Amino acid sequence: MLFRSVNSNPPTDGDFLRPIDKPCKPPTSAEEACSNYALSVFTDPGDIGLARQFIPGFKKKLAAVGHIEPEYGVVLQAPFSPNDLAVLHSHHDWWVTEGHDPKTGFTVVMI
Repeated sequence: MLFRSVNSNPPTDGDFLRPIDKPCKPPTSAEEACSNYALSVFTDPGDIGLARQFIPGFKKKLAAVGHIEPEYGVVLQAPFSPNDLAVLHSHHDWWVTEGHDPKTGFTVVMI
C-alpha cells in the first residue's frame, strides 16, 4: 500500500502532478532533476502526519491510500528530510508508467 498527500476527495488529476508538470524552480542537481519526473508517495501513513507538521502547505492536505502493481511504474525508496527535526523514512519516488492514470485505485482515508 502507498500513501499520497492530496487536496481533493476523491483525488483528481491535479493531485498527481509531478514536480516537472508544475511551475517551479529549476533542479539543482541531476538527482533532483530525476526526482522531478516522479510522484512522492509513502509506505508509512505516519510520515503523512510528519509531512503535515513540517512541510509548509501540507497541513491541510488529505491522505489517499492505494495499491500499485509492478506494471504501474518504478518505485524507489528516497528518504526525505524537510528540516533538521524530521526524516520521512518511508518516502518513495514513483515513476509512473506512461499511459497509466496514477489516481486509479487511490481513495482518501483518515489518518
